[in-house]
Amino acid sequence: MGIFALAFNIQPAKAESGTIYIRADGSIDPPDAPISTVDNVTYTLSGNITSDADGIVIERDNIVVDGAGYTVQGAGSGNGTDLTSRSNITIKNTTIKTFGNGIWLDGSNNMICRNNVTNNEEGIVLWEFSDHNNISGNNVTTNNGRGIWLAFSSDNSIVENNITGNANGIWFHSSSNNSISGNSIVANNYNGIFLDSSSNNTSFQNSLIDNLYDVKLEYSSSNSISGNTISGEYVGISLWESSNNLIYHNDFLSNTFQASNYYSVNVWENGYPSGGNYWTDYKGKDSFRGPYQNETGEDSIGDTPYVIDTNNSDRYPLMVPWTPTPPTSPVVYIRADGKVDPSTAPIQRDGDIYIFTTNIHKEIVVQRSNVIIDGNGYTLQGTRTYQSKGICLSSIDNVTIKDTDIKDFWWGITLWESSFSNNILENNITANSGDGIWLQYSSNNTIARNRVTANSDFGVRLDSSLSNIIIENTIGGNDIAGVFISYSSNNTFTGNNIVNNQDGVWLEYLSSNKFYHNNLINNTHQVYDPSRGNPGIPPSISVWDSGYPSGGNYWSDYDGTDLLNGPYRNETGSDGIGDAEYAIDGNNTDHYPLMGMFSDFNATSECRVQTVCNSSISGFKSDGTSISFNVTGEDGTAGFCRICIPTALMNATYRVFVNGTEIQCNLLPCSNSTHSYLHFTYSHSTEQIVIVPEFPSFMILPLFMLFTMLAVVFMQRKIPRKQKNSR
Repeated sequence: MGIFALAFNIQPAKAESGTIYIRADGSIDPPDAPISTVDNVTYTLSGNITSDADGIVIERDNIVVDGAGYTVQGAGSGNGTDLTSRSNITIKNTTIKTFGNGIWLDGSNNMICRNNVTNNEEGIVLWEFSDHNNISGNNVTTNNGRGIWLAFSSDNSIVENNITGNANGIWFHSSSNNSISGNSIVANNYNGIFLDSSSNNTSFQNSLIDNLYDVKLEYSSSNSISGNTISGEYVGISLWESSNNLIYHNDFLSNTFQASNYYSVNVWENGYPSGGNYWTDYKGKDSFRGPYQNETGEDSIGDTPYVIDTNNSDRYPLMVPWTPTPPTSPVVYIRADGKVDPSTAPIQRDGDIYIFTTNIHKEIVVQRSNVIIDGNGYTLQGTRTYQSKGICLSSIDNVTIKDTDIKDFWWGITLWESSFSNNILENNITANSGDGIWLQYSSNNTIARNRVTANSDFGVRLDSSLSNIIIENTIGGNDIAGVFISYSSNNTFTGNNIVNNQDGVWLEYLSSNKFYHNNLINNTHQVYDPSRGNPGIPPSISVWDSGYPSGGNYWSDYDGTDLLNGPYRNETGSDGIGDAEYAIDGNNTDHYPLMGMFSDFNATSECRVQTVCNSSISGFKSDGTSISFNVTGEDGTAGFCRICIPTALMNATYRVFVNGTEIQCNLLPCSNSTHSYLHFTYSHSTEQIVIVPEFPSFMILPLFMLFTMLAVVFMQRKIPRKQKNSR
């Protein structure tokens, strides 16, 4: 069979029932549907789907559905993808066509990005209390009704979509506080943007071209329409019984009727010198300036108002088309084609790796996926300009940002508008006026081994983002909170030091995040949830431990004892885990609080050793036959250490030496075939711990002599310090 015959012989997969379900337990029904998952979090299409009913019905929260470029095709009815009462779902990279509704959201808050939604009756529908959704980067084309339709829904973002050839582009009914920005809304048969009984919405920097009515408002008030290009075949903007709207900095280009008002009084400028709108049919001159246009000199504002009707006029019409104010901070771009712009920027390109060659005092905007930004130890520094960003990714994937000092911006690093699978590694992000790292509508990213300190708002901030991993970071001294999480789920925080913040962790409107093996030390409030004492806000519920014997987190204000061990805390003997739970609030509990700080050491490329210890640990070494490290604490106080050793690294009966003297250690009952858990105690100053497997009797004397020699050397090093301190 030839290549072309094979191509035309490929058949789309079809669910037996006509509908594929992702069930609440994570299963796929029917199980032979062309959707796969390995973790019940990310579901990936492996073939096209056709259905004569609904296409995909999602019954599980906190997941990503990646169409991987495949098509879900209907027969003119049903929903292509049904998200009813769902939260934190991402739908991406899918073509959805010929359904009644392409994507249906009902009472949901989710992320819809980079899809092709075409030839449906309605494109993307947000119905009744579908709030806090992000609709970005989609092609919404040739749908018979509305491209994007919101009804009774608020606080949504519709950003950078291509909305073309539909009967209507964007249609709001009884919806408020939504944002429409950066969209291309072109050649829709009737309305580009239609606001019906909707208030307090924002339309900013959209291109509205060749729609019959580019913008129409009916019974809608207190909306802001600014920075748009409005060039239609008939009416630029129409307002019917819609007053108190603010309309400015738009370019009205050669519409048959630039603006029409019926029973409406609105504001058509933003004051002086900001100005009003640009009107291609304005005939005035620019000989004067000033708020009353009575001072000699030009100011790019017309000397006389642009009159719309007897009740509406633009007092400060612009003489030239409006253009956005360029960033006050200079910007370096990594362009989509891989070029560095400007080419003189001190960044060396080596394939897809971009390496700093000196310090940089500009913002960096990354417009290319699949690259590495290597700061090479240099500093990226701003001037704390309002809303400046050290490194910005928007709808960009698979970028690594590493080894950079980032400071004095408004935000240090931003991952916005559906940025996936990026890595932020080993950076120092400090002294920014807002947040250190901010993820918004971005998922499956890793933030690891960074220092995020002394930022004026939040250290690490997650808004409407899911399935991110935040691991082994130091997050300290941030003015409001070390970690802020809102409308975000299924994120994992582990191994972080969250220290000396006003609030260690701030949670709101979320569930199902996991926190374990973190050290929360001396935060004014270890965990803050604004729902406490406020019945109007739903509580946030998360998981605060990793079970037994792994344990939970170290809390510096925990005052429990450790006399018992075991998953039910009913067996005699200490195990480094508190006997009583750490109660955060009525909905959140750490069932296994750690008695000392958690540390994780890389013993080999395949084995990690973990400790829970009330001492400071330094000088960790492992050579495959022994483990050694130093412990330090206040002289005369009692120290303890629980150490977890992979049996693949060392598997025997263990012996523990402190400064060359063998001490008793307990092999905990929770030890198993893969990990050994030891617990031992000692007296503080600075001590050297050595752990070795038990050897045959003929080896004991040589080992004793070796450890004695090590202890003598260690004590000799300590004596001069003590003598110096005694002077």
